Amino acid sequence: QHYRVSASNTVASHLSHREYIYVIPYGLDRADVVVFLLNYQYANEKEQKIIAQLEKDPTFKKVINRYPFVVFERSE
Repeated sequence: QHYRVSASNTVASHLSHREYIYVIPYGLDRADVVVFLLNYQYANEKEQKIIAQLEKDPTFKKVINRYPFVVFERSE
């Protein structure tokens, strides 16, 4: 399938072959899947705030919460 993905910078670089790939915070309004990698030196407060927002957003569901990965999927 052609999922649109928004991901942490270190993950997005590995997904660059995808047709739709965005680096967080870009593409959150279009993403079907949002992937965070929190185990790196550039993980920051901004990403933690975005995670908190997505946890409250009824259009997203957390599907993976296994450190260091947090993954949300659009539930529409």
